[in-house]
Amino acid sequence: MIDMIETEEDDTLVITLEQYGCLAEVRVPGQVIRDAHNALNLKEFLQNSMVDLYARLAYMQRKNGLGDQS
Repeated sequence: MIDMIETEEDDTLVITLEQYGCLAEVRVPGQVIRDAHNALNLKEFLQNSMVDLYARLAYMQRKNGLGDQS
């Protein structure tokens, strides 16, 4: 499951990944996104964030002996 939710009350992007009972979540403040948009390529910033988040989820799954063993 992948959820991407931008909350109105605190201007924070919440990205959540859940697989095999492992949950990883990152919260990116709106100001960080605006700064990345102005200084960098926002698409690249978000792609790198997702790659890092997925790597952390995969690590949790390996550590717990869950998921695909390939």
